[in-house]
Amino acid sequence: MHGMAAGFLALIALQSPQADSVPTLGLERGTLTFTTPAFELELVESSQTVAALRPLGADGFDFTPGDWLERRAADGYYHLGDLSLVLRAGDGSWRRVSTAEDRNPVTPLPASPPLL
Repeated sequence: MHGMAAGFLALIALQSPQADSVPTLGLERGTLTFTTPAFELELVESSQTVAALRPLGADGFDFTPGDWLERRAADGYYHLGDLSLVLRAGDGSWRRVSTAEDRNPVTPLPASPPLL
């Protein structure tokens, strides 16, 4: 590998969660499935992040890495629906907030059709 590519891969390895990380995504609480005219959406109930997004009639195609969901269930892995914010306080200091860095179960807000 050449300089920049090797450096990029080393950076990814440093930022990736450890293989023996404790699962925090909440997969044991199950998923919620919603079907629209074009897609099937599966949400992790505990985190409200996307577990799968499949176009109807696409023979199992998934826009997400759903087959890796259990391996990516620890803190530090980002999923569709996670939030990452950087905020500047009144004193000029910066604060970083991320739903993926220190995951906790969420309480979903009530919704009624047509809202999910």
